[in-house]
Amino acid sequence: MQYEGSYGLRIPCYNKNLVNPDSPHECMRGSPWVTDAQLIMGGKISDKGVSLYTFDNFHRVYVSTPHHLPQINNTCPTEGKHPCKLEGLTVSETFYHRLWEADTGMFPHAAVEHKAKMTSRQ
Repeated sequence: MQYEGSYGLRIPCYNKNLVNPDSPHECMRGSPWVTDAQLIMGGKISDKGVSLYTFDNFHRVYVSTPHHLPQINNTCPTEGKHPCKLEGLTVSETFYHRLWEADTGMFPHAAVEHKAKMTSRQ
């Protein structure tokens, strides 16, 4: 439940800004699973002198205003010199069975669906 960023542990932040506030006792900033998935999708780039740091933010994925999109901030030198650090932001939203809050034992506590917006290296 901690790895998926379960809404049963803490409510999601759903802040209007792209980066949710770092307030771990009030709301859940994002899903650690999506953060790891972005690193997996980015490939092994550490052997090329590039480090990738990313973190996830919970937002409603269907909202058009404000529109939250993933991004990568590139601080790499233009000549291909090292070190190079890529910082990424992902956006996700988790869905549960509509009766999961009843906690009757009939429905799983794990997410039914996890929507994530990621971006590729540029």
